[in-house]
Amino acid sequence: MTKVLAIRAPGRDQGEFVLTSLHEAAEKKRIELDDIALVSHDPDGKLELHKTSGRFHRNKIDDAILKRMGELVASPDAIVLAKGDDATIDAVGERVRALTGGDLKTYEVADGELHEVTGTDGSIALPDEEGLLREAAVDLPAPTGIMVKMPLS
Repeated sequence: MTKVLAIRAPGRDQGEFVLTSLHEAAEKKRIELDDIALVSHDPDGKLELHKTSGRFHRNKIDDAILKRMGELVASPDAIVLAKGDDATIDAVGERVRALTGGDLKTYEVADGELHEVTGTDGSIALPDEEGLLREAAVDLPAPTGIMVKMPLS
C-alpha cells in the first residue's frame, strides 16, 4: 500500500527546507519515496505546485490531490507532500514530529482530505538520546593524518 503524508510548514521557506531534506534523504538512500511535492501560494495568492519533475517515477502524486491541498492551505503556509509505502511514510512522519517537537503539523491524505496525525504517537522523542548527534556525524570526515596531543601555552 502507498500512503501520502502532508507536512504543513508556516512559510514557503520552511516548506522548501522540508522538501530539500526529503530529497537529500532519498538521494542518500535513507528513505525510499515514490514522489515529493510542495504546494504553496505566491505573494499574489496564486497557487504554486512544485513537483519533482519525474525524479522518482514510480507513483506520482495525483495533480487533483495537489490542487486540493492548495485549496486547504492559506498563504503564507505551505504543504510538502511525500508519497511512499506505509512503513516509510509512518517513519518520516514520526521523524518530523520528533525533530520539530510536533511544531510542524503532519497529516495523512485520504480521499482528498487531511487527517491530522500530529501527536497521535505515544512519544515524539527520539528513540535514543544521541540520535541527532549520530545522524549529524554521518557526514563528518574522519581525520586521516597523524594526531599529536601537545600542551597549549
